[in-house]
Amino acid sequence: MMTALGLRNVRDLCNLNDRQWKVITKLFKGVIITENKPDNKRRPDDPGRRRKILDFHRAGALFEFENSDGMAITIKHRRYEIVPMELCEIAPEQIYKKQLPDASRDAMVKFSTLRPDDKKRRIEGVSTRYRNCEAMIDAGMVVASQPMDVGATLLPTPRIKFGRNNAIDVRNGAWNVLSQTVYSVAGQEYNWAVLNLAPTDIDMQTLDRCMSELVDCAKNLGIPLRNPAHAMMADPWGGPEALKTALEKLMSEIDRKAGSDALNNALKNNEFFIFVVLPKDAAGPKATIKFWGDMVHDAAINQALSHSVFV
Repeated sequence: MMTALGLRNVRDLCNLNDRQWKVITKLFKGVIITENKPDNKRRPDDPGRRRKILDFHRAGALFEFENSDGMAITIKHRRYEIVPMELCEIAPEQIYKKQLPDASRDAMVKFSTLRPDDKKRRIEGVSTRYRNCEAMIDAGMVVASQPMDVGATLLPTPRIKFGRNNAIDVRNGAWNVLSQTVYSVAGQEYNWAVLNLAPTDIDMQTLDRCMSELVDCAKNLGIPLRNPAHAMMADPWGGPEALKTALEKLMSEIDRKAGSDALNNALKNNEFFIFVVLPKDAAGPKATIKFWGDMVHDAAINQALSHSVFV
C-alpha cells in the first residue's frame, strides 16, 4: 500500500489526502482481507467501558504493536469489526484482476526475453510450488513438475532490411545490427523537448548528458534528431491540473524559441515529441500525460520513461 501511495514513513498513512484515499479504495476493491489473531482468542471487554480500538486488541495479543497510531481497517465477518492494520493480511490464492504495476510489467518483459533454456528452467522451478497450493489441492488438480515434449517445425526466420538495403540473417537466434542504420524515417528532421518529473532522482545536468548521448545514438542509426528545443523539470505529485499546466508551459517555451509556424508544422507532420522522465511508481502522472497528449493536445506525441533507465 505504501508503494502505491509513494510513501516511505508508515506514520504518513495517518495523514492521507483525498487523492490517496481514492488510490487505496481502488487498490483494495474486491480484495479479501482477513484478521490474523495471534492466539485465536480475545479477552472479553468490560460492558459499558470505553476503550481505544488498539488498546482492546493489545489486551488479547501476544505481541506489542509497532505503530501505536497506525491505521485500522473495517472487516466484515458475520458482523462489521474495526481491526488494526497490523493484524490484517491479504488472503492468499486470490485472482489478480487489476492493472499490473510498472515493476511487475518490467519483470514480465524481462522473463519473456530469456533464452529458451533459461525460461524452461524458471517455469520448471515455479511448477513445484503448485504442490502446496491449497486451491489446487481442494480442486483435486495436479500439475506435473516436468513439461511435455511436443514435436514442432522450426520455420525460417525472416530477414530484416536496414539502411542501404542491407539484409541481415539470423545467427544463433539474434541479429547483428552493429553499424547498421534504419531502413527509412518518416520525417525530415525531428524536434523534441524534455520534461523531467524525477529531479530528485536524476538532476538536469546528468539528464542533459544522457540526452546528448541519445541524440548521437539516433544520428548513428540514421535518424535526423535535433538537440532538445527545451528542457525543464516539474513536480509530478502536484495533481493532474498542475501537471497539465507544466506541459502547457513547456509548449509555450518551445513556441517562443522555435516560433509558432515551425512548431505547428512539426506537430502536423508528426516530427515533434515530448520526452518525459518519470519517478518510481508514477502511474497517475503517466496517465495524466497520456490524457493530455491524446485529448487536450492531440498532436503532441509523448514518450514517458522511468528515471531508472538513465541511472
